[in-house]
Amino acid sequence: MCCFPDLKGYRMRVEIRAAQQDEHAAVMQVARQSPYTRDFSNHIFSGETAYAKGWIRVAMHQERIVGFTCVRHKVREPSTSLYFIGVDSEFRDKGIGSQLLEDLMQQCPNPCIAVNVMNENEGALRFYARHGFNSQGEALKGKGVHLTKVWEGEKPASRFNSGRI
Repeated sequence: MCCFPDLKGYRMRVEIRAAQQDEHAAVMQVARQSPYTRDFSNHIFSGETAYAKGWIRVAMHQERIVGFTCVRHKVREPSTSLYFIGVDSEFRDKGIGSQLLEDLMQQCPNPCIAVNVMNENEGALRFYARHGFNSQGEALKGKGVHLTKVWEGEKPASRFNSGRI
């Protein structure tokens, strides 16, 4: 569990943990709020295996799922594909997406996270730039960009768990 101030100076407690398959409907409620995370419902991303392997993680606030990530840790190449990161519209702009991303980096077995972002999703492009992702060229048949974040050595420290903001 970690605490952080939101943009208005209030504090909120958020726990990030592996999702359970029986929480799928609650995760879908968050995913349906954005056109960029609606495909999470596809069995390829949110099937039994994804839950069993811990590829879906949730942010909890007062026993409510308020955000999630969905990834695949690649075996043949040292990278993790971030397919979705979503935050409940009621909880956006409070640092939950940043916490989810930092949690992913701490859980990630690989020193590289890759994500494809639609060109029109300006908020996501700003978010990933703020978190040190770099463009690797076009993606999504020219409708998006392929971004990566690579680190060497130890995983980057979490500013939420260290007490720094």
